[in-house]
Amino acid sequence: MLDVEQENKASKEAEFVNSVGGKRILVAIRGGDFAHPGNKDAVDLALAPYLQGFFRRILDAGCGLGGTADYIRQIKGGVVYGVDLSDETIVYARTKYPHAHFFRADLMRGEEVKQNLAALENSDSIKTFDLICMFNVIYYVSCQLTMLSTLRAMANNKTKLMIFDYTDSGDYEQHRPKSGLNLLPQPINENNFTQLLSDAGWDLVESEDITQRYIEWYQVFLQDMLNKKTSLLKLPEVSEEIFNAVYKMYNAILESLEAEHLGASIFYAEAASV
Repeated sequence: MLDVEQENKASKEAEFVNSVGGKRILVAIRGGDFAHPGNKDAVDLALAPYLQGFFRRILDAGCGLGGTADYIRQIKGGVVYGVDLSDETIVYARTKYPHAHFFRADLMRGEEVKQNLAALENSDSIKTFDLICMFNVIYYVSCQLTMLSTLRAMANNKTKLMIFDYTDSGDYEQHRPKSGLNLLPQPINENNFTQLLSDAGWDLVESEDITQRYIEWYQVFLQDMLNKKTSLLKLPEVSEEIFNAVYKMYNAILESLEAEHLGASIFYAEAASV
């Protein structure tokens, strides 16, 4: 457990990471607008089982700045949509990636998602998606069941769901690092996730542990930060304090992964018959 002073410090560090300067560091190191480790390699890995199939409509749920959604469009074809809570990121994504379709909505509010998607498509009702992807999103929400249920309402009976995220085998909370407190509030609980998916109307097909890949990606990421520190500090709105906070948080995540308190997996599910 962290005391109040430690929690406040961790919260401040999280603010630095999520600041404009923090995001500039991530974009510079990752080489694109990706909000997850592995960048394009991660997308290729996660979508490998679907490479032979064609999906007419694809949704990147929690799309952030839009880089992942646009890359999915490039490798999969079809019509790709991205939804995110932030007005700022949606404006950016629409400007930077005009060939994908982005809309703002809170995935914890099902009716809002439906209304905003219908408005984007100038339709009285929503069209379902054939493939729904989430890259490092669900660990951040307070009620994962609500989010999964919202996505099920946007699916048809053949929709595939791919979730790429952090996992907790049971002891992450007691070993939660002093840094990164607010960065990973709720990794997927591996012990009950199959049931959680089922309760939301999804059937788990298979999962793949990719913890070692996360470790390798973060090792490279942190080394790149150190190697490029001088140039990173010259970026607009990037300070030494922000650089240190970003490095400290991601190093804490790496240490948790290496100590096996934290893991990472890809989950493949499909819409349950109704």
